[in-house]
Amino acid sequence: MAGRHTPRSVRAELFLIAHDEVPGFRPRYRPRISTTILGAGLAGALVVDLLLADQVRIAQGQVNFHHARRHGNDPIAEELARQLAAAHDWLPLREVIAGLAHGLYERTVIHLIDQNVITATAPRFGRTRYRPTDPAHAARALAHPRMRIRDARQGPPVLDPATDALGALIGALHLEDSLYLEFTTLEVSRRIEILGHWLSRAAAEDQQLAAIPDVVAAVETVAGDLAVAVYR
Repeated sequence: MAGRHTPRSVRAELFLIAHDEVPGFRPRYRPRISTTILGAGLAGALVVDLLLADQVRIAQGQVNFHHARRHGNDPIAEELARQLAAAHDWLPLREVIAGLAHGLYERTVIHLIDQNVITATAPRFGRTRYRPTDPAHAARALAHPRMRIRDARQGPPVLDPATDALGALIGALHLEDSLYLEFTTLEVSRRIEILGHWLSRAAAEDQQLAAIPDVVAAVETVAGDLAVAVYR
């Protein structure tokens, strides 16, 4: 499976889409939702990255390690793969995502700075601010799901699991408006659902792709639990 999928980081693209740039003398990159809840989305995206790289298997809401393979220059992905390998067993997907979510936003920031995807600016009033190093990169991250959602009617003619997983995570985190599409939020959600159904139908060709909706469902559950915890 790994040979048939373009290696892209769903986690990095979700991070970029989940932020907007606030203009001004010192422009800054601002998360659109709570970074705690975004951490759940990033955790799901990380699991998807490993799934598409053929490093994990997912079945019946459980995840386990498949085989070792270097995941680019992503130490966070490699650390998760090592942890799953050390477990020698299937683990509840929801628990894995919940455990990953805590602190993952901050770790992803550090990783994306190291990868020169975002740049840290001088602290102002005690807070470090961030901005995209290459605005074109951020625009491309938006372009993938925007084109896919625009074309979604009865289902796309070819598979693009990374983009469809990204779209599903955008829906799970209620970030549809970040795509700046001409459709209503409800229409965007409906088109994301169409892509999800199409992806599920791909199970006959590639069983692993059918696990992506399970990852998204786990993200929704964990994000919901984190949102409720804020008010306890």
